[in-house]
Amino acid sequence: MTSPDGFDSNFNAVELATIQYPLKFELAAKFMETHPTLSKSMSIEDQLMFCGLHKQATVGACNIPSPHLWNRVERAKWDVWKQLGNTS
Repeated sequence: MTSPDGFDSNFNAVELATIQYPLKFELAAKFMETHPTLSKSMSIEDQLMFCGLHKQATVGACNIPSPHLWNRVERAKWDVWKQLGNTS
């Protein structure tokens, strides 16, 4: 089902993977900005992918040192962002 703002509320990470860049970045940034509570109902993997895509879209390639290993949440977010590399 498509929401009024054009987002399909039933999409998943596999479907997201078929969208080409830079549209993928633009959609991820818009989604994270306009649906902060909806993202909480997504799987952890999907949340991490959206977080990584959002950072890539708004900041670019990962440009900060990795967080400490004991900070698991921030490290997981950083790992996804770092894996996206120099995608633009």
